[in-house]
Amino acid sequence: MTIPIIRVHAVPFQLLKSEPLADGVARVINELLDDAGAQLADKDIHPDTAVRDARKNVKKLRALLRLIRPALNNKTFKRHNNRLQRFGQQLGNTRVSAALPDTLQKLTDHFSVMLDDTALEPVRKSLARRHSLALQQQVSGLDLTGTRKQLAGLAQQLAGLDLEQLSRKTLKTGIRKTCLRCQRALEKLRSSPTTQNSHHFRRQVKSLWYQLRLLRKHTYIKPLRLTDTLRDIEQTLGQDNDLAVLIETLHDYPEISCNPVRRELLISLAETRRIVLLSRALRLATPVFTGKPGSFTG
Repeated sequence: MTIPIIRVHAVPFQLLKSEPLADGVARVINELLDDAGAQLADKDIHPDTAVRDARKNVKKLRALLRLIRPALNNKTFKRHNNRLQRFGQQLGNTRVSAALPDTLQKLTDHFSVMLDDTALEPVRKSLARRHSLALQQQVSGLDLTGTRKQLAGLAQQLAGLDLEQLSRKTLKTGIRKTCLRCQRALEKLRSSPTTQNSHHFRRQVKSLWYQLRLLRKHTYIKPLRLTDTLRDIEQTLGQDNDLAVLIETLHDYPEISCNPVRRELLISLAETRRIVLLSRALRLATPVFTGKPGSFTG
């Protein structure tokens, strides 16, 4: 089935009740791919922003693909999901280094009684320089023309999806499966609260959040009311992840903190803050993901 270009008045990244599901999915796929290509082609957009937004669209596409997975055979899903994953990895990621100065500022604001904002200015500048260097390396090695060609190739591949089997049941099954992945990831995080498990749970929650945003006009999906809570969980775990990267950076590059005492203080405060953030995320997630996966849909 060829995915057509469908012109409708629609809020971006949203399936409408007024259009057939297959048409809506095809439209959203086109919108995401077109937007990613436009970002990469616009010379007025900073490469860091263009790459970040293109990667975000790839993540949304993967969430959409998981949502409609019950209508696809396993081989088809894995083939397209793997291609999207590889493409997202090829775009690289400078978000981590970009977030470090802001992460340090939030930590300073939270522990303002213990940290001198002025004294930490050299640390912030050092972190900003590291991001600038990482961005220069990525941009110099990024083939924007080739990347746009890959996007065109992805569009052709996704155009081969058979969307005629889509139904409400498909979407409800897709949501239940994503919720089940969230539950499993949450259980793993509870039993072993590592950075890796926190990041994995965050990815599952974000995928569910994306899927519910797609379906916000479809009231037969019960967890639509939970979108704000899911966003809160994802952002809390995002702050936890940023602090984990800051701690790792301070460990690996002790010269950034200028002196050992300051480094140990920053690391200890960041670790304390991580405990609070992770506890908050678990507290928010418990009522959301308690019960059987079937309870998430009507």
